[in-house]
Amino acid sequence: MSRLPSLLREFRSPGTLAAAAFLGLLIVAAVLAPWVAPYDPLAQSSHRLLSPGGAHLLGTDQFGRDVFSRLVTGARVDLLVSFGAAGLAAFLGVSIGLVGGTSRGLVRMLTMRGIEVILAFPPIVFALLVVTLFGPGALTLVVTMGILFAPSFARIVYGEVLTISNLEYVQASRVIGSSRRRILGRVILPGVLPPVLVQLSLTVATAMLLSSGLSYLGLGVVPPTPSWGGMIAEGQALMMQSPLLLLFSSGVVVATVLCFSVLADALERALDPRRGRGRRPATPAKPLSVS
Repeated sequence: MSRLPSLLREFRSPGTLAAAAFLGLLIVAAVLAPWVAPYDPLAQSSHRLLSPGGAHLLGTDQFGRDVFSRLVTGARVDLLVSFGAAGLAAFLGVSIGLVGGTSRGLVRMLTMRGIEVILAFPPIVFALLVVTLFGPGALTLVVTMGILFAPSFARIVYGEVLTISNLEYVQASRVIGSSRRRILGRVILPGVLPPVLVQLSLTVATAMLLSSGLSYLGLGVVPPTPSWGGMIAEGQALMMQSPLLLLFSSGVVVATVLCFSVLADALERALDPRRGRGRRPATPAKPLSVS
């Protein structure tokens, strides 16, 4: 609650408000996609490559499918994959970081060396390998990216736990005889949540980029299910005949990733007590590289 005024102050800035409003509308549209989309996103017609306007707000693609309906339905798929992957990564990473930070000897070595093994693989190469072995699909993407991004959370939590464990209120909890589970859940975990929330926003953005890239290559969400990456690939093939198809699909990806990055930046300034009041961080938070 002590950070609530700072959080509200950060969300008064025009850039953060605009980002939050865009993401809010996008999430609502994705949740209500069957009612928001004016047409069946898979329904084909003879009205191919229509320009935006009229009965089709953003026109139609090469199969006569409504572009707006496909973008809205694709938002539901991509957001589910991105949030699912980020949530799984946070759960795995926080658990590993807590165990590694509060354990000693062999347990600490195994947990931290294990995440270093995953970090040794370039993300896109690791994702391509797993998707190639187990086949494309939304579930494969969620599990793959959840494992891939878990080490980032684990390292953040591990470092925070080492710092918090030496603070007086944690030592006092041990002295009064609190159980290890209670110390972890009631004392240490609340202290590591602020950086975890910031990392969660960045991971959603990174997962969306990686998911779109794999769908673009045909290794992500399986057609004919709409996905933004698949629509980008289709738009590129028709760039000379209908450049707006590529512009619409790539534009929503760029805007969504940018808004999540702005949101993460605002969360960092509001939740990090080491930042000066009203000052921007010296090193802005950026999405993890996917190359």
